[in-house]
Amino acid sequence: MIIQEVSYGLAQSFGLDKAGGALIAKVLPGSPAERAGLQAGDIVLSLDGGEIRSSGDLPVMVGAITPGKEVSLGVWRKGEEITIKVKLGNAAEHTGASSKTDEAPYTEQQSGTFSVESAGITLQTHTDSSGGHLVVVRVSDTAERAGLRRGDEILAVGQVPVNDEDGFRKAMDKAGKNVPLLVMRRGNTLFIALNLQ
Repeated sequence: MIIQEVSYGLAQSFGLDKAGGALIAKVLPGSPAERAGLQAGDIVLSLDGGEIRSSGDLPVMVGAITPGKEVSLGVWRKGEEITIKVKLGNAAEHTGASSKTDEAPYTEQQSGTFSVESAGITLQTHTDSSGGHLVVVRVSDTAERAGLRRGDEILAVGQVPVNDEDGFRKAMDKAGKNVPLLVMRRGNTLFIALNLQ
């Protein structure tokens, strides 16, 4: 899995009272994390009772455990902490999977653009054989300060996948004032905390 640091803004957007833990930005197909049911947007807070203070703690703690052992992860998901059991794989398992780039030139039809004033962004919808895509074509100063960039593809609002204007607007309406957006940038996924105006 690919993890990232939990900033104060991201902690707020996920409903945590403090920054900490390891935010899962992507779960690799066929990995122990996928088999255990972990999801993008989960925040790992503990491993076998040991606190995960920053994203760098998780790989160190996992590396100290014998491959094949089952561990308990304390995970923050959709406003509550749950426990997920994960059977660890070996260190070489799926290490190269994230180097595969999902970036390909769009060869599909463009369906149009729409603006979301509260977020300060304009998105363009694309459709291809894999489905719909939402690509950022304009960002306000506020959205840019949050970390959003032109060319980012928005994959999910919180943990709700989005691929068209209707789905995006509905997810944003339910998200509240601080919104975690899962974006793909140059083949890598990451979460960005967007504070709505």
